[in-house]
Amino acid sequence: MVIFNSYATNYQRVKSTITKARPNLKLHGVPQDVYRFHQQLLETSPFLRYVKHFDRWLSESPYQASIAVGALLCGGLCSWNGPKLWELIVITCFSLSAVWLVRFEAERRQLAPNWLAEILLMAVTGCTVALSVHSGFEGSQVLIGSVLGFLAAVYCGVANLTQAAGFLHGMTLTWYLTGSAFGVWVFTAWRQPLLATLAPLSGSYLVVVGLGFLMAKGFHSSLLPRHDEPWSSAALVLLGPLGLHSLPWHGACALLAASLHRCRRQIFAVLVLVAYVILVALGALVAGLDCKSDGKRSDGTDCPQALAVPGKWQWQLLGCSLWAVLAAWSGYRQLSALKNAPRRSGRYMPVDEDILESQVPPAATRLPQPDPYVTRLPQGYGPQMYQPGGLYKYDVPKEPAEYCGKDRFHSDYVSDKSSALLGVLPVVHRASGQNDIEITKLSWFQSPKYQDFFTFLDSVGGFWLYRWGDHAVRTIAIALFLDPTKLMRMRVPYGHQNTCRCGDENVEQVCVRSSSFDWWRCIHQAEVKDLPAGSIVATGDVETVKEEILFGES
Repeated sequence: MVIFNSYATNYQRVKSTITKARPNLKLHGVPQDVYRFHQQLLETSPFLRYVKHFDRWLSESPYQASIAVGALLCGGLCSWNGPKLWELIVITCFSLSAVWLVRFEAERRQLAPNWLAEILLMAVTGCTVALSVHSGFEGSQVLIGSVLGFLAAVYCGVANLTQAAGFLHGMTLTWYLTGSAFGVWVFTAWRQPLLATLAPLSGSYLVVVGLGFLMAKGFHSSLLPRHDEPWSSAALVLLGPLGLHSLPWHGACALLAASLHRCRRQIFAVLVLVAYVILVALGALVAGLDCKSDGKRSDGTDCPQALAVPGKWQWQLLGCSLWAVLAAWSGYRQLSALKNAPRRSGRYMPVDEDILESQVPPAATRLPQPDPYVTRLPQGYGPQMYQPGGLYKYDVPKEPAEYCGKDRFHSDYVSDKSSALLGVLPVVHRASGQNDIEITKLSWFQSPKYQDFFTFLDSVGGFWLYRWGDHAVRTIAIALFLDPTKLMRMRVPYGHQNTCRCGDENVEQVCVRSSSFDWWRCIHQAEVKDLPAGSIVATGDVETVKEEILFGES
């Protein structure tokens, strides 16, 4: 009963501290409140009753090998790509927890008349919870962060805080709530970098424990767990003498590693990630050098229990060494993937039809921008301002190739040589080239590539365009997937609000508009003399992207 006993130990620390406290501290009532809080949580909380039952099952279950295999598979997935599979892992864990809870209550209260009804009840509960967590996944992250932060605060410095609570009323409760709030912030604002460190650390741990436990069933060695002990006991040894109380230290290493990664210190981040694991392994090494195989020193005294689990320093040394190596490799790999992910620019990428003033031919008339409907302030093609589930600004990458993301979408459909258009699409001032596309082959826009592209945009928060239509979406999709040779130049005169092109193939036509508030249009040069006074005439293209950029030199 690893989890329950660990919390019970914490509770006994509080009880011992209150008993030994000065009498005048009891007058303040704060230590007694802390004691009463832990007592109620330990003795009457239904949550801990469930945890106690699960912990007993984990220790006494006859399916220890199956538990080890499940831990091995889960750890392997986390070690390979934990951040990408995080949502699936969370949904699965919530569903299985709900199924186990329903089964526990159904057996305890005899809610189901037979085994078929019990299975049906469990299935409906699991599906309902899975759907609800999937629908409100970001809310579940707030709960997970809050619970983990609270537990970390409970496991850290409880006995010492009760001493301070006698002088600062409410200090202990404030500490718990601060830890809970900190967990919420971490699991919203820092989720991706933290998962890139926590997933390798926890996944490697499960892999090593699972492999060691399964190997111990066939090979009896002091370097492996005892073949007759449960999986949970073998797992607890690798946490060192502190047991579950070491988890906050591992979490602190993961958080610090995520911070170092954000500062572009990847090697240091990996070293910090496995620092506590290495420390536990070194403790086992020192204990092994100082002690005999029977757990005694040469002078007959007991081995120091602060360095290694008594009688199990060999498994602690080997397991932690393998854990550190695997976690370092997996952490470096996942942090590298995070490093190569889209660089955040801090601004939105403007998408403007009235684009590239620098490309207006010198002979063209340069005009102010009087159109009140064209917004020059932050406008964007990209996700919403806030990343789904995040409380921080989700910045758009510098170009569409990065925006599509190699991890989720880019690697499935787009190669670096997919389209020449993609490399020149973002041109000047972070403006993305777009044009009015006439769809001549509907089947291409109905293809899986284009549909998955649209689905991907929705999955990262959708897109926002300051005007109607989805010109930018179509343009970038064409740049990503369509062979440039399949693009057809219309070569027709085109006039718009602030853009106009008559084209080199229509040399007899010019761009005109009656005033700066009217739309451009193309007319024959012979008709210029009939224009009203004050009309504006421009030769060449006005504020449009040169076709050589879109189609290359012809």
